[in-house]
Amino acid sequence: MIELEFLGLGVKGKELGWRTLRTLAEADGRLSEQELDGLIARAERQVRTLEELRVRAVRDVLLTG
Repeated sequence: MIELEFLGLGVKGKELGWRTLRTLAEADGRLSEQELDGLIARAERQVRTLEELRVRAVRDVLLTG
């Protein structure tokens, strides 16, 4: 379960990094806004998936003792 917590923190940090770059992309033509939007969307999906897995793991631990 702790592994899922750490993975979630890492993915959320990655998402925030993409968001920072996305903001900079508006003023810097070297950064692709479209590509960064895709990376942000992927990170959001990963966060949701990890949260679902974390909740499932918590239920398993609490219900099975």
